[in-house]
Amino acid sequence: MPGVRVCARIFIECGGIRVAGRGLVEALEAIEREGSIRGAARALGINYRRLLSRIHRAERVLGVKLIDVTGSGSRLTEEARRLIRAFRELEALVGGKCVEAGFECND
Repeated sequence: MPGVRVCARIFIECGGIRVAGRGLVEALEAIEREGSIRGAARALGINYRRLLSRIHRAERVLGVKLIDVTGSGSRLTEEARRLIRAFRELEALVGGKCVEAGFECND
């Protein structure tokens, strides 16, 4: 159907609290790519303290560690990688269903 778009926003909740959406997932991916929280914040054009706060909040709510700080930067924990995979798989599933139904799905 021309001009019709299906939009979906995916969030991960824990105990009724919204913990992660596309922004946090993209930030975690940037940390993996850049090798540090500061580098990820710079690459994404966001404030370092704000990013760190979002990560700490997600860790508190989820009860898992998402980032390991090393002497030379930061790296993702296995839990963070699982969170990213789950989010991206759900995103792909939703996008695929939209395409199957004949709708353009672009966020």
